Amino acid sequence: MANYLDDTGHRVVLLEPAAPQAGARPAEGRVIARRHRRPDGSCDLDGITVFLADLYTPPNDPVLAAAHTKHIAITSLADLLLRRAPGPTVGVTGSAGKTTTTSLLSKILSGINTKVRSSTDERFTPSGPAPSMLRTLSTADGETWHVLELTSHHLEHVFTSPDIAVVTNLFPDHQAWHGSYDAYRDAKKRILQFQRSTDVAILNYDDREVREHFGAAAVGRSVLFSRTGDLEKGVVVIDGTVTVRTGEAEHAVCQLDDLHLPAHHLPNALAAAAAAHSIGVAAHDIGTALKQFRGLPQRTHRLGRVRGVEIYDDTTAMSPIKALSGLASFADDSVVVVCGGAVESRAGEPRVSSDAEQRDLRRFCTLLAQKASGAVLFGPGGLLMGELLRDLGLAPTRLTPAHESDFPAAVQRALTMAEPDGQILVAPVYYNDLSELTPVLTSLVEQPSDHEQLQAPGTI
Repeated sequence: MANYLDDTGHRVVLLEPAAPQAGARPAEGRVIARRHRRPDGSCDLDGITVFLADLYTPPNDPVLAAAHTKHIAITSLADLLLRRAPGPTVGVTGSAGKTTTTSLLSKILSGINTKVRSSTDERFTPSGPAPSMLRTLSTADGETWHVLELTSHHLEHVFTSPDIAVVTNLFPDHQAWHGSYDAYRDAKKRILQFQRSTDVAILNYDDREVREHFGAAAVGRSVLFSRTGDLEKGVVVIDGTVTVRTGEAEHAVCQLDDLHLPAHHLPNALAAAAAAHSIGVAAHDIGTALKQFRGLPQRTHRLGRVRGVEIYDDTTAMSPIKALSGLASFADDSVVVVCGGAVESRAGEPRVSSDAEQRDLRRFCTLLAQKASGAVLFGPGGLLMGELLRDLGLAPTRLTPAHESDFPAAVQRALTMAEPDGQILVAPVYYNDLSELTPVLTSLVEQPSDHEQLQAPGTI
């Protein structure tokens, strides 16, 4: 971001920690002014008119508090992209389903030869656009759609809303980072806050939080989607058919039987279809893209086999409620589950710490006792899960969890526990660095064929 702003004629000051860290420097040879935080976390903000916060700076950071006091505008990478994109923009947010929805919509648009740049093609974290997208703004034109996955960390500091805002769902998450559930929800609602009357909100009618709080905040046209046929207008499911209902007519998109997604990803397909419909894509073209979509890695994804044991990768399930959806797609007593990790992120954000997350963790442990033939827990998060299983009386002999210190050892233990032709599900529940988990799994598996890749538990 510093390099981009410097290239576009701005005077840039790069704020660095009190103790300089290796790496994370601007391009070699670049001369950009630097200031360091003081030991108490404060810094000199003289001469600063705009402060760009990164994804790891929480709202209660003392520097941001000082910037607010000095009436310095606080913005972010997401705001830069939304504000400077020369063509129309789509922003996708929600507690889950953002990546799948973003990817699906991008594939629908590219399938009809629409120019599109998607954050799922240029990712910085598992949940959003890379700064490299800034460099491509100059080569885009007014007909290029920018489709961006936006987390609450992005939206906390935006003053620009996308032309089309998609909200997949909402449940308690990142409360420690934002300070409360209400603050988390308010950050998400900023995706709609700066829309114009000509803009569009795509909302999940089945999610009460979205229907009530986001529906009331929408200032432009709202397009709803639902797994039922209850809506007079929107994208719905009628007798097993995804359908666009306009009020005057119904247009079939595709049959549910033609989709190759885990069942809990159906709302994401409906969200992408609703967004595409609002853009003007024909129902037939939407259906073609949905039928071709095979899901995304790390989301209850059948990774392959290890000595006959099937490995399912749900490594992005780093909260109890996300892990619940994937686990629910397995038959009872059918799978060895690998869970655990760190109790806080590298940025210091506590994980599975709020009352709501603790309730979800108890629900996950209850389902684990039903679905799992065995469990291997690792790291500090795994220790806490083991204690909870025992406290809840959910650890009978067959599910007495094994514990390992790290992820590679946990996977190896799970392989010894799985039956021949059995299944292993990796669903961390707690925080993990995906760049460390993914190589461990991919180094083990025998890659499946294209046909096998379609087969997943609970596939529509």
